[in-house]
Amino acid sequence: MSLDISQLAQHRLLVLDDVEQALTGLNASLGLDMQGLPQAGLHARDLAQSLGNAGLASVAQMVGELAQQLSQGQAQALFMTRGITPVIASWIDQARQGQVEPDATVLEHFEHWKHKLKLKLGAQQPVSDQPPLDNLSTPPSLPLLPQGLDSQQLHRGGLAELARIRAEIGSTRLNPQALQARLSALEDWLVSLGQFSLSDIYPAPQHKVAGAWADQAVLDFLKGSLDWAYRASSLFAETCQLTLRLDWVGAQLEPAEESELGRQLARLEARAESLPEGGWRLWIPASRQRMRLQSFHQGGQRYAVSAALLSQAPAPGDDALQLRVGLRQTRLPVDAVGRQASMNLYPIPACVPMPRRVGAVAVEPSGALFPMLKMAEAA
Repeated sequence: MSLDISQLAQHRLLVLDDVEQALTGLNASLGLDMQGLPQAGLHARDLAQSLGNAGLASVAQMVGELAQQLSQGQAQALFMTRGITPVIASWIDQARQGQVEPDATVLEHFEHWKHKLKLKLGAQQPVSDQPPLDNLSTPPSLPLLPQGLDSQQLHRGGLAELARIRAEIGSTRLNPQALQARLSALEDWLVSLGQFSLSDIYPAPQHKVAGAWADQAVLDFLKGSLDWAYRASSLFAETCQLTLRLDWVGAQLEPAEESELGRQLARLEARAESLPEGGWRLWIPASRQRMRLQSFHQGGQRYAVSAALLSQAPAPGDDALQLRVGLRQTRLPVDAVGRQASMNLYPIPACVPMPRRVGAVAVEPSGALFPMLKMAEAA
């Protein structure tokens, strides 16, 4: 049922304003990644209440359950929440044009998203312990749309987020750091659209891989190591901050297999550590075009390395980064520790002389350039 905008009751417009305000605050908090989870939980709770006032009881219930997960620091709730916020933004646009009830496809997208990632609301999932912020022979899988939306909705959702960012740029309350965080989160989200779901190679019930996706190069490695993975009594995976964390619980490897695992992970700028209960935990950059990097200064030059290699979070005064390249623990001396950020990677033209261990040039959100070290080739 459609009505002319002039026929909407004033209280209806106020309700829409409340929903939009709560959604804006939620998106800003989501842009802070793991650090923003508590604040995101509060905004999600406000959003759930506003959606309930707007008559969307089922959607309000779903957002309310997500609010609980966000408040509890559950990393996987980030993926779900980032997926549904564009749908809610789309519904707000429809409602402001006079659509009293949401289009049936809008509600279908919520169900499709839940089914796509097989995420059970209310389930207790381990929180990623990644260092904090300052990312088969069978035919290739089809790209995963993590947001569970069709191309039109994805396009509309991306445009809606860009519109909100542009509005913030023109605001007198502009916060440059918060704006950079939102833009960076949007770039991370765009990278995930061309990636592949791990559920295609880990389909069994004991494989808890909802919310895990990665580039084809990572899937090629995982497909080639299925024999090792299938020795696990259980398997858990998630992608957070452009980094795939994968647990092979209880998987036992022979010494030669451990050596080969370490070699392949080093090639991917990744690391593995043994689990207390037996098995292995792998940290792998999920993307080769955009990666979570740790910056540092050495010999008067700025550099960066894959944050997935960090075996412990660095402190500002440290004189070295503690890395684990594959299975090899190493200490990388530094003059100063920089910050961790998602950066786009660009190949180095053959005509530009660079040390052999420099594999690419990384560009920070501020525009600063960092040669990225390939630690598998570093001395």
